[in-house]
Amino acid sequence: MLTEQSPSTIIDFFSKTKWEETKKPIPSYETLLNEVWTEGVKTGMRIAVKTQKATLVKKFQENFLGATNTSELLYSRLNKETNLGCNKMFLKIHNIKIFETLIVVSFDSYLTPNRQKGYEIARQIKNETKNKNFSIIFTFLPETKSLNIKSVSGDGFFFKYAPKSQKVSTR
Repeated sequence: MLTEQSPSTIIDFFSKTKWEETKKPIPSYETLLNEVWTEGVKTGMRIAVKTQKATLVKKFQENFLGATNTSELLYSRLNKETNLGCNKMFLKIHNIKIFETLIVVSFDSYLTPNRQKGYEIARQIKNETKNKNFSIIFTFLPETKSLNIKSVSGDGFFFKYAPKSQKVSTR
C-alpha cells in the first residue's frame, strides 16, 4: 500500500526492497520468440549452405570427371578412326556444368577431309554425353610454330592431357 511517503520513482521503490534491478531487462515473449526464430534461421542457413556446398562440390567433381573421360574417349577415337594426328588436349572449365576441350592436331592433317570426320566424332560424343547438368565443347586447333602454350593457359585451359606414354618426369 502506497503512502504519502511513497517513492517518487520505480527505482526508489526497488531500492527499498530486497530486490535489485537486473542488468538486462527481461525480454518480452515476442522478443524471445524473435530471438529464437532468428537464431534458428541462422543455424538453418549455416546447415543449408554447408549442405549446398557439399552438393556443388560433388556435382563439380562428377562433371570434371565426366569432362576428362569424355575428352579421353574423343582422343582415343580420333587417333584410331582418323589420321588427324591428335597431339595435345587442354581442358577449360567454364562453370560447374560447362567444360571445353581444345584438341591440337597436326597442321597437315587439319587441312584434310579427316578434319570433318574428327568433327563428326566430336559431335557424336558431345550429343551422347550432353544433359541438363553437363555439357562439353570441343574445339580443334592446328598445331603451328606460333602456338604458345602460355597463351592457351591464359585463355583458361589450365589442364593438359598427358597420357602415360607422353608423361615427362619432373626429376
